[in-house]
Amino acid sequence: MILDEIVAHKRIEIAERKGRVSLSDLVSRAEQQPAAIDFAKALQGEGVSLIAEIKRASPSKGSFAPDLQAESVASVYARNGAAAISVLTDERYFSGSLDDLEAAKQAVTDNGRSIPILRKDFILDLYQVVEARASGADAILLIVRILTDDELALLCAEIEGWGMTALVEVHDEVDVERIGALSPAVVGINQRNLSDFRTDLTVFAQLRKILPAETVVVAASGIRSAADVANVAAQGADAVLVGEALVTAADVDKKVRELIGGGRTVSVIKICGLTRVEDAIIAAESGADFLGLVFFRPSSRYVETGAAAALVKTLGDHDSSTRWIGVFVDESPDEVRRIVDAVGLDGVQLHGDEEPEDVERLRRDGLFVIKGHRISGSEDLARLDAFEADAHLLDTHVPGSPGGTGKTFDWSLAARVSGERRILLAGGLTAENVAEAIGMVNPWGVDVSSGVES
Repeated sequence: MILDEIVAHKRIEIAERKGRVSLSDLVSRAEQQPAAIDFAKALQGEGVSLIAEIKRASPSKGSFAPDLQAESVASVYARNGAAAISVLTDERYFSGSLDDLEAAKQAVTDNGRSIPILRKDFILDLYQVVEARASGADAILLIVRILTDDELALLCAEIEGWGMTALVEVHDEVDVERIGALSPAVVGINQRNLSDFRTDLTVFAQLRKILPAETVVVAASGIRSAADVANVAAQGADAVLVGEALVTAADVDKKVRELIGGGRTVSVIKICGLTRVEDAIIAAESGADFLGLVFFRPSSRYVETGAAAALVKTLGDHDSSTRWIGVFVDESPDEVRRIVDAVGLDGVQLHGDEEPEDVERLRRDGLFVIKGHRISGSEDLARLDAFEADAHLLDTHVPGSPGGTGKTFDWSLAARVSGERRILLAGGLTAENVAEAIGMVNPWGVDVSSGVES
């Protein structure tokens, strides 16, 4: 059995390492390290947190990222929003090392990111705990299956004594029962059976149900996409640990954002440019919070006032919970108000070169007002401050077009302001890229039309 082979070799390796570096030398180095970062707290952010792993190989897959440079990969993970970084330090079976951990720690420190580093290895001895702290680790993986109850308790105490956090890994109900008395703050549910390295995606849901609600729970193995993250999020995951899917991705930056987006939810979804009752019903039944009607005549989605009123009434008879938003471009406040009353709209979106006074007047009338902004660079963000709108919609700037072009813009610009106000993200969002966009921007809501019509 491969696990038995790994553990047997690890015991020999530990003895050899003790012969090269004394415990007292490690203790001296460990005592000089800055205080460990709180791993459990780092995983309790908004949505499902991502523990991004530095991993070159595995016993089941062999070598898949032989040229990986730990420092550069850690920098990519940190700048794209990973909550923590896991570093495989086993050399024989995973092609890792403590040098990788130190490089990752240095990289996130140099980038000004205070995120914890997890040592992932087959931990059997207290020596490895001190070794990890001396290299800058903030947390350590403990695999229940390879430890006795006494070893597990002793290692947990040593880890906590150094101010670090133990990520205690379980795979079945027996493992969960064994850790009950320890009450670890963070538990990892590995969906891969380390005895035969087979993955069972039903394991997480089964075990999460029998763990205490207050436990921070990490889903590991078999997670490759935003949909996978969303699935374990629905089952109660606080974080996911992903390695192979990241290091083998063609665009690692994009993959990190995609996975983070899969674990986040937005407050509102707006479907814009509706012209048919059947589409409106589908949108409402799918969970849309706002439905948009375009009253800008040059648009291919323009709808006449009478047709719009009929659409609103018909859907109201079917579902009265969805709110209707009228989209206007450089229309006078009086004309906007007239159409609002004629159609029965709940709010408006001003998507032209309107003035702050126009927004203020319509809000005084009791309307929910979204101000649209066409973004091409950071200078366009300054204009948001002039408008006291209920929400700000950021769309792509295309010369000669007020919006609805199906083109994306630099989402990092939207990320700069998403924590300061309600931001609706628009511009070229599709089923394929919306998770990545949410992961990067963390907006209040998303506005979609052509990208999701099918």
